[in-house]
Order: sequence, then structure tokens, then C-alpha cells
Amino acid sequence: RDAKNPVTLRWAEKDAALSEALSEAKENVKYLTSLEKFFEVLYHGTPRQIIQMLPALINNIKMMYTIARYYSTEQRMTALFFKITNQMIIACKTSVNPSGLRQRLWEQASNPEQVANLIDDLHACVDLNIAYKSEFNKAKAALQQKNPRGKQFDFTELKLFYHFDLFKTRVEKLIGIFNTVKQFMLLKSYNIDQMEGLISRFEDHLGSLKSKTQDVLDIHDDNKFVREYKNFDAAVTELETSLQVTINSSF
Repeated sequence: RDAKNPVTLRWAEKDAALSEALSEAKENVKYLTSLEKFFEVLYHGTPRQIIQMLPALINNIKMMYTIARYYSTEQRMTALFFKITNQMIIACKTSVNPSGLRQRLWEQASNPEQVANLIDDLHACVDLNIAYKSEFNKAKAALQQKNPRGKQFDFTELKLFYHFDLFKTRVEKLIGIFNTVKQFMLLKSYNIDQMEGLISRFEDHLGSLKSKTQDVLDIHDDNKFVREYKNFDAAVTELETSLQVTINSSF
């Protein structure tokens, strides 16, 4: 009779739910702890170092997804990948601009050697984006091939990669900008009289871009950056035409 008592029944339900929650928590800790060494690289490594450990990270997540009882839901795996993606973006920003101060990125471009190093760091961010998506797609294909009727990496990729892809597009534009800066720096070092006016005009255009786009790694102001980038790119195209005319007339 006691077993049928409403209070006893509610207690049994609560006890079962608590036991289930405890088992879930223990398993989640177990699997997330197995990823801890990879998170250490994500939080403290460079983009190049993250690229090196990506295959092992994605493989461990794939294994967790296929065998875990509780954590292997689409919602939780999407949340995990989303956090990993965001941390990769942060790692890229830290690598490119360690100070975190808005104007410091421009200040790193004071001579050709610094610009070359900055461009290399920016390329590493692009490479990380490409490697990340490549490893994800490898894991997705492996699951499909091994067990086509089993659990698949059928996550909404737009949720996983959208911000990183947007950041990659920004970085690619910055690579173009700093390549142009490096070229005009080298041109200025030649001290050719006929080029002084063109170089001065370039420095004016660059100064305008700097003043209007201080935090160039912030993708939340993408419309403003794209507008200013187009203006700068058009101005540089015009300068390059004038430069070609000047070179032809000189020779």
C-alpha cells in the first residue's frame, strides 16, 4: 500500500530523475575531460599550433558523438562546436593583435618586415579556417562511410562556421590591404622623386582608412568596414594606374 501512496510515487520519480541526472553529469565530465588537452591549445596556442592538433580533436569529438549516452545530441554537439569555433576566432585575434588594443594592429605595420610578419599571421588565420572545415568534413564522410544508417554529423554547418567564415573574409581583405602597404613602403624606400606625390596620396588614403576602421578585426561592423574598404581599394586602383603611367613616362 505504501508503494502506491502518491507521495511515495513522487519520491520514486524524483529519486530516479536525480540518479539519471547524476549519471549524465558524470559521463559529461568524463568526455569533456578527455578533450581538456585540446582546449589548452585552443586557449593558449597559435593558429598554427591549433591546426596541428585539429585532426585529433575532431576525431575525439566524433568518437564521443558515436558512443556517449547523454552528450551525443545534435543540440549539445552544435553548442560544443560553436564554442570551439568562437575560441578559434579569439585565438586568431590574439595571434594577430596580442595587445588587444584597437589601434595596435595598424601600429604593427610601421616597416616592411613588420608588415610581412603581420601578413604571415593573417594567413595562418585563413589556414586555420580551411583546416577546421576540412577536418570536420573528413569526420562527416568517415561516419557516413562506416555506418550510413547510424548517427551522422548532420549538424547545421551555417551555425558552426558562419562567424568564422565572416572573419576569414575580413582577414583576406586585410591581407590585401597590408600587401599594398608593403608595396608602397618599398616604393618609398627607393626615394624616386616622381613617386613622391603618389606615395603621399596613398598615405592620405591609408590614414583615412585607419581613422574610420580602428578595430579592423571586429566583424560586427562589417557593413562599415566593407564600405571603407571599397573606397580604399578604388583609390589604390586609381593610384596604381597613375603609377604605371609615371613608370612608362620615366622610361
